[in-house]
Amino acid sequence: MNLNQQLISMENYLYGFTIHSIQGYIFQTNKLKEIAGASELVEQICTTEFAKMIDKDFKGFKDDPCAIRNAAGNIRYLFSEDQLNLCKEVVKVFPKKILEFAPGVQISQAVVEISENDQFHLKSEELERKLTAQRNNPFRPVDLGYMAINRSRRTGLPSCDKKDDDKKPLDKATYLKQKQERKSSRVSELFFGSYFDKERITADVEKIVSSKDTNYSWLAVIHADGNNMGKALQNLKDEITIGHNYADLEKRFSEAVDEATKVAANTAFVESMKVIKLKETDKIPFRPIIVGGDDLTIVCRADLALNFTKVYLEIFKKQTEINFCREGFTTDLKNGLTACAGIAYIKVNYPFHYAVDLAEKLCSHAKKDAKSKVKANGLVPSCLMFHKVQDSFVESYEDIIKRELTAHAADYKFDFGPYYLDPKTNKPTIKQFLDNVSQFNGKEGNAIKSGLRQWLTDLHDNKGMAEQRMKRLVSVGNDTILNNLGLKENKGVVEEKSPVYDWLTVLSINLNDD
Repeated sequence: MNLNQQLISMENYLYGFTIHSIQGYIFQTNKLKEIAGASELVEQICTTEFAKMIDKDFKGFKDDPCAIRNAAGNIRYLFSEDQLNLCKEVVKVFPKKILEFAPGVQISQAVVEISENDQFHLKSEELERKLTAQRNNPFRPVDLGYMAINRSRRTGLPSCDKKDDDKKPLDKATYLKQKQERKSSRVSELFFGSYFDKERITADVEKIVSSKDTNYSWLAVIHADGNNMGKALQNLKDEITIGHNYADLEKRFSEAVDEATKVAANTAFVESMKVIKLKETDKIPFRPIIVGGDDLTIVCRADLALNFTKVYLEIFKKQTEINFCREGFTTDLKNGLTACAGIAYIKVNYPFHYAVDLAEKLCSHAKKDAKSKVKANGLVPSCLMFHKVQDSFVESYEDIIKRELTAHAADYKFDFGPYYLDPKTNKPTIKQFLDNVSQFNGKEGNAIKSGLRQWLTDLHDNKGMAEQRMKRLVSVGNDTILNNLGLKENKGVVEEKSPVYDWLTVLSINLNDD
């Protein structure tokens, strides 16, 4: 029986399961092997673990019309009237199994009944409201212990009978994360593709950065997120009038987006590997954390982040367009989807959860700017923001702009982005930015770079002195480079903002120049 026949012929039960605060769960620790292991646990909850619960093979989910969504921390499954007892068993048992499988994860579940007279998309919205409400009724943790019990020194949670490399007790959640990381990872296999080699995938951030140079110390955390997903789901409702069933449409849409994310991530990785030189024994300078749904979170060597993100945004747009056309979508969905990204550049010993939070804030900042530039086809343009962390303050990006990225003496700001893919937005593009950075190669480019560094310092102290320094730089510097950078025309400032800080930031990361 197909999905349309099932919805017409009998009562149905739409089951929803959501993992909340996924980033918080994954980045509870600063150890990459535990981060990667937690990511794999989350991925398996929605795939293999749920498949086991309903006595199915996960590989068959794609062909199961009732498996509407099973990615990015979400499960939506349609049980038939004949499966009511199975649905009750899932509701009763599955949360306990998951809390034992991945201790500490925050989850909620709900069920709505669907009759033949109900509109599926309205019932789906009701389910989402119930899942949101269920966040106020959290499940009791399974890793609580007596006050006198031996505890993990790092987390304070009750220890199990396992110890870390230093013979210190581990809590169950940390142990399971480390154990999962040592296994083959579906997330890693899909991301690395033909490059997948368990021996070359590292959980040591020191080995990620040392693939460039033994003294290199900059790491990048990249977070990308699809644009206007709410509007895309609204477009799905419009597809219903063209003769499609919403449950089937939602399944096809979710799978198309998930596939596009994975294809884009793998393509961007492969393109990155083409331009770096590694020995066969070198560790690969990338580690995927979240690759699914419309979300991407990657840890990589800092000098590779910009090009990786650029390719990812390009391919995500192209692949969603291909996938949606393949699925026969005829509304604005036929134009595909776009995404925005944030890149946090950090030192290897900087807390990961702060870096992820900053990358998300940068992504949100980029989205906010992009939404004011919707294109004729209804798409929000793709763009990215980045920031190099140079202190221990943890604050909003708006506060970072005020404290770090403003030259108060000159009243100029250095948050020149976001940088866009499409030049038709009449905003700075990623390509132009990378071209500008390349101008500083060689002796003459290096001389201009030194002058610009001092000019930035002067902007904080004395605007007049900064103006004199820029005049001097323009008069003695290489004319070709200065023209290519636009310095002869704009003197380093465009509408009270300067791109110079961003140029020097990426140059310092590429060269490990602190």
